[in-house]
Amino acid sequence: MSNGWKKYTFYISDLAHADMRLKLRYDNMPQATFFKLLIKSYIEDNQHMRELIKEVNSSKISKRSLKKMNKDQKIAQKDEDFFGLSEEEVEDIYDQIELDDKDE
Repeated sequence: MSNGWKKYTFYISDLAHADMRLKLRYDNMPQATFFKLLIKSYIEDNQHMRELIKEVNSSKISKRSLKKMNKDQKIAQKDEDFFGLSEEEVEDIYDQIELDDKDE
């Protein structure tokens, strides 16, 4: 039975764990906050996260796919610039429309 939450578990080396703990302490960030930030950035297609993903996958992604990703990203940025709304603001508008429809 699901309570609406999922747990992620993975393994890293002792050295990587120690280095991460030190870095998180230096940045005054709890581990859970860090991972939630990563997940949120990935889901929301954060530009910096997108660049990191492309960099990591550059040897695995075909040039055609990379071109399509870049094109999609440019179109999304143009739309955001044109309308002056972020993706989150657009979602808020749709949420409001949905709520209005339920009220009727």
